[in-house]
Amino acid sequence: MRPPKKRRVSLPEKIGKHRQFLMENYSLFPEEMQDLKNGHVLLLHVENDNSVAKTIKAVTERLQCVVQPIKTKSQLQSLLNQAKKFKDFNSDKERYTTLCSQSTTFEPATPGTVTLPEEPQPGTSNCKYFLLKL
Repeated sequence: MRPPKKRRVSLPEKIGKHRQFLMENYSLFPEEMQDLKNGHVLLLHVENDNSVAKTIKAVTERLQCVVQPIKTKSQLQSLLNQAKKFKDFNSDKERYTTLCSQSTTFEPATPGTVTLPEEPQPGTSNCKYFLLKL
């Protein structure tokens, strides 16, 4: 028999200056969409293991509204790309602060309208039409 595998103990990560700034200034999450800032979203992204999908889900849960996932994903990617440009916190602190203080542009989803296909021709079967009609 082989000896049991040794488990690696993960050491707590050292909190960087960017994350520390976000935690100090954006830890209180707003209750309404118009008060949501880029800093809140960046902090949620860091807290959710840098996952875009988890971040979008966390935003929708906290604001209790549904956002448009396709637009939101592209907007979040754009925000993350802008934030990645700030490598040195000390020299870029002013520009990073202005980025974080800007309001996010996530839009709430509107109920979509279901469009039905054309009427089927007589004598032909169109199951999709009848299923959608129900």
